[in-house]
Amino acid sequence: MTSSRLFSWRQVLIYTVAFVGITTILQRLLRYVAEHIVAFDYTYYWPVSIFGPRFPSVRDLVVAAAVTGSFFLFFRVLEAKRFNIVLSIVFGVVLIAGLNFIHGLEIGYYAPVAGDARTGVLTPYSLDGQEYFHDALNITDPIDFFRRYNEIQPTLHMHGHTHPPGAVLTFYVLTKLFRDPAIISVVIMILAAIPTIFFFIV
Repeated sequence: MTSSRLFSWRQVLIYTVAFVGITTILQRLLRYVAEHIVAFDYTYYWPVSIFGPRFPSVRDLVVAAAVTGSFFLFFRVLEAKRFNIVLSIVFGVVLIAGLNFIHGLEIGYYAPVAGDARTGVLTPYSLDGQEYFHDALNITDPIDFFRRYNEIQPTLHMHGHTHPPGAVLTFYVLTKLFRDPAIISVVIMILAAIPTIFFFIV
C-alpha cells in the first residue's frame, strides 16, 4: 500500500536540514566574497531581506502557537479529504495570513506594502516611502505612465525603477480598488496563494 503523503516526516527533516545548511554556506561565501574579493551591495542575512531580530511578545507566541496548531489540524483534515483543492487553498490562505499576523497588523500587513525604513526606524504606514505603493500613488494617468515608462523609470523609487511597469501599475489598480495597504496585502497574498497551491496539488 502506497502512502498518499508527498513527503515522509523523515524526508521533511532531511530536506530542511539540507536547505538550512546549504543556504548558510552560501550566505557565508557571499559575505566573504563581498568583504575580501569583490565589494558589492548585499543583504547581510541573504537570501532573507533586511530585518532586525527582536524578542517575541506573549501575543506573538500565542498567535504562533495557534498557527502551528492549525497547521497540524489542517494537515490531518486535508489527509482525510485527500487534499481537496478548495480546502487546500482555504487552509493555505488562512495559514499564510496567520504567519503574517504573528508580527501584528502593522508590521505583518501594512509595512510590506507601505512601510518606510530609510531613517533606520520602520514606519509601517507611510505615504512617503520607496515601495511600488508609493510610486503608484503618484500616477495620474496610467496610460501615459506606460507610454513614457522609459523616461519615467529612472525617477521611480528603489523597487520601481528596477522593474518593468507592470509592478507599479498593479499597485495603481489595487490602490484605486482598495486604497488601504493592509487590504492590498491580503489581496496580493490571496492572488499569489491560489495559483501556487493549485499548481502544486493538481
